[in-house]
Amino acid sequence: ISDTLYAVNRTLYAPDFVARSRESPSDFTRQRSLPFPTLVLFLMNLLKSAIQYELDTFYAQLLGREVPQREVSGAAFTQARRRLKYEAFIELNDRAAEAFYAGAPIRRWHGYRVLAIDGTTLRLHNVERIRKSFPTEPGEVPQGRLVELYDALNHIMLGAEFSQLEIGEGYLAECLLPRAQPGDVVLYDRGFPSFYLLA
Repeated sequence: ISDTLYAVNRTLYAPDFVARSRESPSDFTRQRSLPFPTLVLFLMNLLKSAIQYELDTFYAQLLGREVPQREVSGAAFTQARRRLKYEAFIELNDRAAEAFYAGAPIRRWHGYRVLAIDGTTLRLHNVERIRKSFPTEPGEVPQGRLVELYDALNHIMLGAEFSQLEIGEGYLAECLLPRAQPGDVVLYDRGFPSFYLLA
């Protein structure tokens, strides 16, 4: 686990990673209260409460304070988040998985890595820009389809695909297959019947 954390930390501070992960070349170039690595680490914390409460609690832990204080406003977080490409998290997950498989004892079943592919639908924020990308009937909440590839024995997420509901799970599963390797057993539920996918 320490090797995995080291790989993620090293990536977070790499100038080329920061350059690939920002929307504009001028983003994250000045010293601000919410710099690039801090923003990414904050977003990786599985936020569950109001953003301002999460920010105050996060900074209290970061700065070693017993009582949370206002360090960064919710508005400042929103502005910083807009400058960050989502692809940064895909790359960080890939680096973490690579480091894990390179150094950790890998659990296998009869010598095989056991991967699972499954899908679900997600309710999305009901705002105009999302409704344009994820069309819905009038009065309905927009939804998207998520399909994931997961190492079931080692609890490692290897990849995910997200799309409109019109895109089938089988197609998204096919997009994930290049992340599998010879010597993997890939499990699907009965929602993925397809001779094409098996071939």
